[in-house]
Amino acid sequence: MKELGYTFVATEGTAKSLRENGIEADIVNRVEESRPNILDAIRNKQVDIVINTPTKGNDSTRDGFKIRRTAIEFSTEIMTSLDTLKALVEVKKKHLNKDELKVYNIAE
Repeated sequence: MKELGYTFVATEGTAKSLRENGIEADIVNRVEESRPNILDAIRNKQVDIVINTPTKGNDSTRDGFKIRRTAIEFSTEIMTSLDTLKALVEVKKKHLNKDELKVYNIAE
């Protein structure tokens, strides 16, 4: 992903998992930790896309829910499926630009 111009920020546990998969990430505080934290990074537009997979449903007290909600409130792109992320990465790796992409109406 770095070769595509992406840098990552992640909470400590997620950063560890990313490193184990060959992706470096800067560590940012969790929601309940001191500020600035991940929500501040989203609010301050330091994050272009949020990758957050729901694990426990719509429990509004969980960090993931708060992260997704903040991303939506601040118009930050969000992906909740690793399959979708994988597809995005594959497209980006092909170095396609907007002019080369075609939009199809799936209702037709």
